Amino acid sequence: MDQIECVVIGAGVVGLAVARALAERGREVLVLEATQAIGTGTSSRNSEVIHAGLYYPRGSLKATLCVRGREMLYEYCAERGVPHRRCGKLLVATARNQLPQLTALATRGKENGVLDLMRLTGHEAQALEPALECVEAVFSPQTGIVDSHQLLLALQGDAERNGPSVRFTRRWNPSTQAAGASSCKSAVRRRACCLPQRSSIARGSTRMRSRERFAASMRATYRRFTLRAAVTSASRGARRSHGSFIRCPTKRGWVCI
Repeated sequence: MDQIECVVIGAGVVGLAVARALAERGREVLVLEATQAIGTGTSSRNSEVIHAGLYYPRGSLKATLCVRGREMLYEYCAERGVPHRRCGKLLVATARNQLPQLTALATRGKENGVLDLMRLTGHEAQALEPALECVEAVFSPQTGIVDSHQLLLALQGDAERNGPSVRFTRRWNPSTQAAGASSCKSAVRRRACCLPQRSSIARGSTRMRSRERFAASMRATYRRFTLRAAVTSASRGARRSHGSFIRCPTKRGWVCI
């Protein structure tokens, strides 16, 4: 490998999606990951929510990409068999003085193109979630959840099918930013040449080990979270609802998952 056309830094959801898109356009791609497995950073430390696009300022790039990307993600998950659910979400006001904030969120969502929001009374919200206590609520039917681990594996499989390879325990350390594009290009070539070459069998074995390590890490994280949540719930005497829309009622403010 004398040179490489594109180098993607990081094998999280964004990095793998970028590598997949570049490869589909015929680019030669190499993904460098500093750790020993895919998705060990932010991609495996989040609530796994597919957001509808309610919270971002009108006209912002985040608002535009969230609404457009939401539908693209639902389509991709359906095509690849990635576990997901368009379960919806309740945003609630637990006191009268929170109603202006609830109205502002609903208005912002409509400005961003989320046009199917539904305003509910406290009784209507309680019909969906009997354990919920609120004055009013807004139901967002486009919000959902996704299995981030399976999404990562699907993106990695799509990317590697078109040529890109993922190299683990590799950090990108450009010599200087002031050297210009030509120096950076040369640095990419030198680092690419120094990367060890492996057979397809070895690459497959490495991918399998990385997936097993990732799965073990996710299971350990889930056990710690479940234990911590159980202790917190027992100590506070909190009531918990495990329905599709909300996890735990609170009197402190918004309930968003």
